[in-house]
Amino acid sequence: MNIGIFTGLADMGKLAGICRQVGVDKVILGLGSLPEFKERGYATCGGIAELKDNMARIGVGLAGITPPNPSRDAVLGENGSEVENLCRNIKAIGEAGVEIVHFYPLDRFKNYKDEYHHEKPPLEVMPGEDKWDRIIAFFQRLAETAEGANAKVSNHVFAIDVLMEILDSIGSPALGVTYCTGNYMFGHDPYASINMIGIERIFVCHARNLVRHGPGRQGHEEVPLDRGDIDMAKYIRILAEGKYNGLIIPEHWGENGNLADSVAYLKKLMA
Repeated sequence: MNIGIFTGLADMGKLAGICRQVGVDKVILGLGSLPEFKERGYATCGGIAELKDNMARIGVGLAGITPPNPSRDAVLGENGSEVENLCRNIKAIGEAGVEIVHFYPLDRFKNYKDEYHHEKPPLEVMPGEDKWDRIIAFFQRLAETAEGANAKVSNHVFAIDVLMEILDSIGSPALGVTYCTGNYMFGHDPYASINMIGIERIFVCHARNLVRHGPGRQGHEEVPLDRGDIDMAKYIRILAEGKYNGLIIPEHWGENGNLADSVAYLKKLMA
């Protein structure tokens, strides 16, 4: 296991500074920070490879890239040009030697916005319903692209059963999970869910702690990693016992927390 951070910084000086400040040397970078992506809507293998080399010169590894969230229309196969650009980006990421596509595939396709309603299904279209086959076709296209480019698409999880239905339907080793302890907000057990998914399908981990005051998303308060309802030591131990060897990324550390303290805390637990 290793600790990394998210960032949108493409400025090498600033990137080197924040990595030194918090004590990490692995980064997942937002694709939107690349100038060529801003110009065209997609990146190239050459552009990503150059960025990766520039980061290596300052002692920072490019562990993954986060493309923009796909639109609802793209997931339903109703925006072909957007899906084409997404696949072009996945291909470029993999061919540039960056293994992880850190992906939020369904965040614009939820049945809720600010609140999670347990009495409503988490997605507008659920398994077996009309248009579900379009969602499967969308992920099948991503899987085929990723397999051809030696990339891994790490899909952020919120509704575990829905995501597992997608992954099981396609059965591609290129499709996996960004496991986040924030699934606690949505009624999941943050420890048992790891075994439900399987360590081999977890490509990236997020570390996030919360205190539950009531139901749903708005009933949870984000807090520093060393306090809250989630036992971070137990979380790390389960990952270690399962021989997880990917990145753990701290996030959403509450108004009294910060990135440097979060990294230091995770390092202490891992040691």
